[in-house]
Amino acid sequence: MGKKKKDNLPVLAEEYPRDYNMADWKYEKIIEQIKEFESFLDDDHEIGLKLASFGSSVIMSVTDIGYQNPDILYFYGFVDGKEAQLIQHISQLNFLITSIEKEDKEKPARRIGFALPTLQDESDEELEERLRKRLEKELEIEKENKKTEKKD
Repeated sequence: MGKKKKDNLPVLAEEYPRDYNMADWKYEKIIEQIKEFESFLDDDHEIGLKLASFGSSVIMSVTDIGYQNPDILYFYGFVDGKEAQLIQHISQLNFLITSIEKEDKEKPARRIGFALPTLQDESDEELEERLRKRLEKELEIEKENKKTEKKD
């Protein structure tokens, strides 16, 4: 059974437009940049983020990134060999992606572990379901925000 055409997707997109102000969009854009940067690293280097918002410069060895709509991104990793988590509002994103030497020369270089689904990897049904779930979450958040506004 072959894939069906995605003829119904533009209707879905028109009916439920993407909100580019949400954290999931920023997350996807950051992942694209990190994956591209990682593609140029050799086996002795890993991704590091240079953070400059703590009064001094801090280098974080990133192992994972997450998000929570509408506006929070999470960066997990290590700072000076200690576990660390950065919680960042999307309006505050400002860091330098850099390469750092891996600490353990015996282990393979650590790469950030995430995979974005692509249109080629998903069936029509899977893509439509993913879009619907994202929309449902965004609508739920919007309703909650309106309730909160009415109370204030």
